[in-house]
Parts: sequence; C-alpha cells; structure tokens
Amino acid sequence: LDAGADFVITQFFYDVDIFLEYVKRCRGVGIMCPIIPGIMPIQSYSSLLKMTSFCNISVPSSVLDRLERVRLDDEAVKKIGCEIAAEMCR
Repeated sequence: LDAGADFVITQFFYDVDIFLEYVKRCRGVGIMCPIIPGIMPIQSYSSLLKMTSFCNISVPSSVLDRLERVRLDDEAVKKIGCEIAAEMCR
C-alpha cells in the first residue's frame, strides 16, 4: 500500500474465520482499502491436499468432511468445491 497499491488480494483460503480476523486486524491498524478474498474453487481432492499443504493453508474439517466421500470423483469434487466457494462469498 505504501508503494501505491489501491487494494489487497489475499492468498487463497478455505477458512472464512481466518480471513475475517485478518480483515479485522488490518482495519485495526488503519488499513482501509478493499481487501479482496482469494477464493479458489476446489478442482480435485488431491490438488486441494497438495496446495494447502505446500502453502500451509488450514482447511476446516467441515470442508474436508464434505469432500471425503467423493474424493475419487473429480467431477463431484468440482461441484462441491464450487458450492463451497459460493458459500464463502456469502
């Protein structure tokens, strides 16, 4: 922001509470620009596990529980992943 940015885009996440706490902390130190959440729909169960591990992203058990039963069906995972992303935006 000091270098001229007008907004912030976060790293992708799946735990909305962590994002909301981040925004609260930013506002608390005077960062008032728009903070755009990094929403990334889940494409496959294996890529979710790989990317979240690599980037040290926490995934709520509620998300993992929804995906566990369809983890081997990429189309079903994508469908649920889109549902989760839409819910996060609400």
